[in-house]
Amino acid sequence: CGEDRALLKQRDKLYRSARQAHPERWSGRTRNWQPEGPVTLNPDREKQAA
Repeated sequence: CGEDRALLKQRDKLYRSARQAHPERWSGRTRNWQPEGPVTLNPDREKQAA
């Protein structure tokens, strides 16, 4: 838990260096590597009658 910021920062650095090393392979910008904040996976849903 809590490793997301460090991981995203590392990926951003990796992608920037790859783009700088071979700009001909990149047609646009890299993705947004900023953290999204709290995310709920599989939130509880209200049961609905079939």
